[in-house]
Amino acid sequence: MVWHIFKKDWKLLWSFVAAVALLHGIAALIMFKLGLFNEDPTLEMLSYEVPNLAVFGSMFLIVAIVHLEAIPGVRQDWLTRPIPRRSLLLEKLLFVVITVEGPIFALSLAQGLAFGFSWRSSLLAAAAYVALLFFFLILPIFSFASVTRNMTEAFILGCGCTLIIGAFLLLSSSMNQSAHGTLIAVTHSGIGWIGEVCRFALVTVAAGVILGSQYFRRKGSSIN
Repeated sequence: MVWHIFKKDWKLLWSFVAAVALLHGIAALIMFKLGLFNEDPTLEMLSYEVPNLAVFGSMFLIVAIVHLEAIPGVRQDWLTRPIPRRSLLLEKLLFVVITVEGPIFALSLAQGLAFGFSWRSSLLAAAAYVALLFFFLILPIFSFASVTRNMTEAFILGCGCTLIIGAFLLLSSSMNQSAHGTLIAVTHSGIGWIGEVCRFALVTVAAGVILGSQYFRRKGSSIN
């Protein structure tokens, strides 16, 4: 069943997947042409904008993949075919990892090799990068998309969440600066790993709760 859903999703979204992969490819090419010393001002400007555009493209692609079989509501045809929810969730995660992270992994590996790093170093760096993306991009966006019916709903809700998160970060930063007289940052210090591990755990637990609730506990079908 997973493979059948995968083939169906690929037929519907292959052009979207190719477009997002192309954006990531252009971003990698710009970084390679820019080199290590940022000598070209035009390429330096593009090195900020194009990767951001590629990330936004990946976000919209994840949402589009989930919305092919939207979870909210009772009118989706996947509820009456029927399709086991476990198979549906597994296929969506597999499709996202292959089509979103696959090109990024390949390009990161090629970029490392092109800059003269060893195969092992490039492979480890690419694997670490996609693992980071999985926890800080794939899981949050996937979970977020599972609670919305369409792209419009996801966009509006996403803008609201972004404003709330931005305001919270601004407030916490201001309070920290007022309390200590300066902004204390430990992200890249020797104890920075503690915060990273806590964020990994929080994202994993939150995504597990949301996806479990959406895919296995939401009513609207007798199929489980």
